[in-house]
Amino acid sequence: MQDIRYFLFFVLISSPLLAEMPFPQCDENLCATGCEGSHVWVGGEWIYWKPRKADLDYAFHYNGTTLFGDVEHVSPHYHNGFKIFAEAESGRLFFGTHYTYFTAREDNSVEDLVFDQLAATRLPVQNSYTIPGDIQHAQASYGVRLHIGQVESGYSLRVRKSVHATLLGGFSGVFIKQKLNLLYATNAEDAEEEPDRLIPLNSMDLIKSSVDMSAYGPYVGFNVRWEWFKGVGIYSRATVGSLLAKFNRHYAHSGTPGNLLIATDDAVEDKTHRIISHIDLASGIYIEGFDCSAIKVSLTLGCQIHHFFNLADFFDLRHTDVIDEHAFDYHGDGLGFDGLYLGLMLTF
Repeated sequence: MQDIRYFLFFVLISSPLLAEMPFPQCDENLCATGCEGSHVWVGGEWIYWKPRKADLDYAFHYNGTTLFGDVEHVSPHYHNGFKIFAEAESGRLFFGTHYTYFTAREDNSVEDLVFDQLAATRLPVQNSYTIPGDIQHAQASYGVRLHIGQVESGYSLRVRKSVHATLLGGFSGVFIKQKLNLLYATNAEDAEEEPDRLIPLNSMDLIKSSVDMSAYGPYVGFNVRWEWFKGVGIYSRATVGSLLAKFNRHYAHSGTPGNLLIATDDAVEDKTHRIISHIDLASGIYIEGFDCSAIKVSLTLGCQIHHFFNLADFFDLRHTDVIDEHAFDYHGDGLGFDGLYLGLMLTF
């Protein structure tokens, strides 16, 4: 029901993000007055995206001597989001601003109630309260929230009668929050309780980690439209850009070796900067309104791919041969979003 409400809400009150919608071209045979002066567009999109991230494993099957079976990991599904925009065109020049919002959360868990043959992939034995090969229950929760704000300008070119191209460039601000929470327990019944208020009789480990990114930078690209017949056609859009990104990372590990108290062991904060890159692709079909009324309505339907390269990833504890020594892996990972969108555009 939540998916349906999102869909109806954004279809009824919004229109597609114009940066991914080809601009209506002047045609003196349609409406001469409509091709003169300036135009204004407003609207938004309903988007249905799936987050793509490889490094979301949390447990594997282990009998004390041998690894077997599949590695368990969180696999995000498709979720709802939206885009809105406001733009203006004067002649062949246009200027505008866009905003995108998307959020997703996925949970996954695995149990081995018979043989207790599970082990953690993100916690070395020297730092854990649970014993690899003796874990009954493991669970993971991954969440991501995306905000993108953009200002953009472009210049429209007419390549041939049915093909139009737009050169564009802009500046974007991107804000991404990621969380990964993990729980390992030697008794599955303990894991069903609220971890923060747990009074376990068995061993358990609880890990909470997060990565927050704020980034700013320019991008360039193009938009190509191929009109099949009046008002209907296909288009493609591609942009690439660089971002100066700031990352705030947090890692907290707590647990119990089986007594009645939960001990808080590790709490690590880290701040770092790096240059990252991103690519955005879109392709779809469009249907334009050609009436000469004060407001025209256009429809779009298509698919999108957005990918950010070399983001700072979650902390990972690393095994060492020195007792009581803690070591962390510092590595990067990509984060992508892809899926469908459907929208309306209002032209004034």
